[in-house]
Amino acid sequence: QDRGVSSEGRSFYKDAAPRAEHFITCKVAVEGTQYNVHVPIKVKMCFEDGSDVSVQDDGSGWKTLGDGRRDFVVPPGQTIDINYRFELGSFRRADRKFAIRISPDAPHVAGVAPAITPGITVLSKKRLAADA
Repeated sequence: QDRGVSSEGRSFYKDAAPRAEHFITCKVAVEGTQYNVHVPIKVKMCFEDGSDVSVQDDGSGWKTLGDGRRDFVVPPGQTIDINYRFELGSFRRADRKFAIRISPDAPHVAGVAPAITPGITVLSKKRLAADA
């Protein structure tokens, strides 16, 4: 579910209002867990190639909806929803697309590679078509 992501491309308008109704939902499940083990995960903003985005230490480049946490736990056999919105525009980062990297965060899942969401261009306002 991508509320606020345009259908003609993968773009998100960070200044769309009301802000609480414009967000992206990422569904996360971990398959193949044994012995009913819960899997802690960390969620971090990155570029679509997986490289880190340098933002201020307060993580102001993006926000999760709700309590603002960035650490989650995926119960065995279940899916969790992570609702978030980007606050940093692609224009400020050479028009690069942003993504979210989801990494397991426990010794018992140390060999599991991170997952990266599809890249999204973040715009501040809708661009009007040039006059013909």
